[in-house]
This record gives sequence, structure tokens and C-alpha cells, in this order.
Amino acid sequence: MYCPNCNDIRLNQYITPSGIEIDFCPKCNGNWLDKGEILFFVENKEFVEKELKKSIKKSAFTNKLSPISKEPMETINYLEKIKIDYCKQSEGLWFDRGEFSKFSKISNIEALDFENNNGELVNKFSVYFEEEFKETNEKTTLIKLPNLIFTSFVTMGTVFSLFTLFFLSILTFFSVDLYISIGLSILFSFMGLFISPMLYDFNITTFMSGKLVDFNNLPDNIQNLSSNISNQYNIKIPKFYIIQDEAPQAFTYGYSPNSGRIVLSQGLLNLLNDDEVDGVVAHEFGHIIHWDMVLMSIIMVIPKITYLIYKHFVEQMKNKETSSSNGDNKKGTAQLALIAVVAYILFYISQLFVLYFSRVREYHADRFSASFTKSPHSLANALVKIGYGLIKTSDQKTEKEHTLSSSPLNIFDNKAVPAFAISSFSSHQNQDNIDDLKEVMKWDLWNPWSSWYELNSTHPLIANRLIALSNIAETQNKKQFFIINEKKPESYHDDFLIDFIIYLTPYSCYYVFYFL
Repeated sequence: MYCPNCNDIRLNQYITPSGIEIDFCPKCNGNWLDKGEILFFVENKEFVEKELKKSIKKSAFTNKLSPISKEPMETINYLEKIKIDYCKQSEGLWFDRGEFSKFSKISNIEALDFENNNGELVNKFSVYFEEEFKETNEKTTLIKLPNLIFTSFVTMGTVFSLFTLFFLSILTFFSVDLYISIGLSILFSFMGLFISPMLYDFNITTFMSGKLVDFNNLPDNIQNLSSNISNQYNIKIPKFYIIQDEAPQAFTYGYSPNSGRIVLSQGLLNLLNDDEVDGVVAHEFGHIIHWDMVLMSIIMVIPKITYLIYKHFVEQMKNKETSSSNGDNKKGTAQLALIAVVAYILFYISQLFVLYFSRVREYHADRFSASFTKSPHSLANALVKIGYGLIKTSDQKTEKEHTLSSSPLNIFDNKAVPAFAISSFSSHQNQDNIDDLKEVMKWDLWNPWSSWYELNSTHPLIANRLIALSNIAETQNKKQFFIINEKKPESYHDDFLIDFIIYLTPYSCYYVFYFL
């Protein structure tokens, strides 16, 4: 979005100390508030809303263009005391420098927390990392990531081999026809791979208020980026869906690079500037070009099937226990219990392989984005903003939305957010210093619990992703924007071990007594 006054100056985001995000012009200090955001600052919402509607009826056109619709806005005379610019299409408001302070006085509300007495913005917390070029041409080597092809073959081969051995053991035990069982398994797996994109389409448009957006109606920056990537890699431009969700989300799906879909939430488009949106969209393109959609769909079948087998044999155990109590049935129940235990162990092991597989591909998608856009800091800024955005909106989300936002091909896994954000923005959201952000990130890097979060997450911890992106910036002859040089003051593993044993005790006791 561009400033209505300066025209060629892009608006930046600013999160106020009270946690409300607005857009501002760094040159003229004008402020843009989206529809209804003004009401977050006032106590008497009904009065302010009523007076604004009165003023809108007497509006007059102005030469200023709306940052959203790019059409001329209208000037309204609020309470006959202050003139504000109003966008009829988006219902947003534009305040010139100092007008917000005047608005607070005449509306009999507390002074707004993002302007000082001179109408200047204070406590900016919008751009965390900026692009700076190095003074020397000293060559930097990229952090070595696991090879995509090797990782794919080893991970998928291991998971499928474990499952095959287990599956063959069950078939042998129950004397099931081998060829029929394997044939049906393969058939259903491939059917699911090709049908799932259509099911996702239906789910997004029906249950998530999503819309398939015509490519020409997308923002210009997304159009340009998508065309450039698609032309360079000789793939079709993906379909784009926009879902009406205030949580910042972005994910992709499909059964091939030429059938890709990219889903963006309105919350993400509202939260990020154009460069940051480009970084996120390029990240999703990275998944498409690396065939992550197909590979993740295939490998995720194994944990699902092993869990279903576990549940099936648990039910069989219950039925045998209730039907009879003779010796043969007890022996049969013990055999079923053994299969159920092995199935659950295999489920957990295969799940860990799948999560590792996903995290590796996230690093490669980040690298693709940073390399193609030549702007690692933009994706880094987006990751920090999205992490905070998920914390702010998580309580408002439905179970289905949580499931989608935790998808392996999403930009961020909200299960990993507590590892970074719970103790961060709750106490640091009014800071503008990168050093303060680093202090927060040390939790990710030093606390053993963060490794546990990451082990059970589809995405790497945000601090690790920032370090990798910072390294990419240095290889592009730019200064690293995220470095933590301090050494860990002590080992936290002794306390962690005690906490972890306490954490596992209820689960261990439950399963031991359950199977006994």
C-alpha cells in the first residue's frame, strides 16, 4: 500500500503498545486504519460510529487516492471539527500527521498511544530486519542443508520399509491374501493423492469462506512474482484462494507443480507489506517446485494407517474382553495388545520421520524464497509478524482452522509459536530494538524444551529459520541481520530432564495400566 500524500512511499506496519496494528507513512507520518480499527481505540464505540456515519453522508471528493482501492477518497468533517479522508470501497480512514491526536481530544477519549504531541509516531515495531550491503566482497558459504533428494529417498524408504514389515506380519498372522491387501492399499493411496486437492477446494470455499481469485484481480506484486517464477521454472501459474480469516495463514496443495493452489488469508495480506507478502508467496512456490505437496501427501499416509491399525486392534481387544474370559481368548487378547503396542510405536516413529522430512523441506522453501526474491530480510520480517499474529488470533480459531494452519505446507506451524512468542510479545511488544528481539529468541536457542517443540512440529523454530535466512543474506553480499553471539550461560538439561520425566509420567502410567 502507498501513502495517499506521498504517492510513491510505501506504508509500513506498526503495532501499538496495546497490540493494535496500523499502517503509517515513514515520510509524512500519516496513518491508515482499516475498516472498524478506529473503534479499538474508543470506549464509546456507538457514539463514534454514529458520528462517523453522519459525517460520511456529507462527504466531498478529494484528490488523495485510497491505499486499498487506489480510487479517489472522500473528505469527511467529523463533528464539524476535523477533516478525515475516507475510502468508500474499503471503509478505511486516513489521518494526516497529528490528526489522530486531534481526533482523540474531540472524541473525549484517551490520547492514542502511537503519536506524541507533535503528531509523530513513537515505539515503532514494524520492520525488524533491514537490508544492508556489506562493505567488502568477502565470500560467504551457505549453511549446508540436508540434500532434498537424498533426504526424500532415505526418509520415505525407511518409513515405508518399517510399515511394509509390520503390514506383512499382520497379513501373515491373519492369513489375509497378500496381493489383494497390497493392491487395495496402493489403490486407495493414489486415489487420495488425486482427490484430496478437490476436497481441499471444496473445504476452503464451503467451510472457510474462501474465494478463488482471478489472477488479474490479485495485487500487482503477487501477479509479477507468480509470473516470473512460473515462467522461469516452466510451470502453470497456481490458482489463488483468499480466505476471510484474520489469522495470518498461507499454504499450498495439489498433486503436481502444474496443479498447485496457493491459499492466503486476508489477515496475512493485512498484516504484511508487499515485500513480505512476496517472501511468503515465494516460499509457497518453493514447496510447489520441489514437489513437496506430492511427497508429503505420500509419506503422511503411513502414520495415518498405523494409527488406524492401532485403534482397530484396541477395539478388537475390548470386544474379546467383553465376549469371553476363557484362556484362549486371553491369549488372543495378549496377541492383539502386542500388535496394538507395536502399531502405536511405529506410528510415533514414522510421525517423527515425517516431521523431520517436513522441517527439511521448510528450510529449502525458505532458501528458494530468499534466493529468488533476493530479499531474505523480507521473509524474516514476515515470519516474526506471522508468529505474533498467530498468538493474537489463536483463541478465535475453530478446530478446522487450527488443523489447516498446522498443515506441513503452511508458512508457519502454530504449535511451535509458544516456543518463541508466548514470553516475547506479551512483554516486549512495545520495543523497536533488534537486541530485544534477540533476547526473546534465546529461548528458542537455549531452552531444551524448544528442541522438544521442534521435534514435534512440522516447521523449524523461528529462531533457527532466521539464522538460516541471515546466512543467505550474507551470501548475497549483505550484512547478516540476525546474529546471536552470546554463549549459553549454563546447561539447562538437568532441570529439563526432571521436568520431562514429570511431563511423561501421566502418559506412561495411563498406557501401562491400560494394556495391563
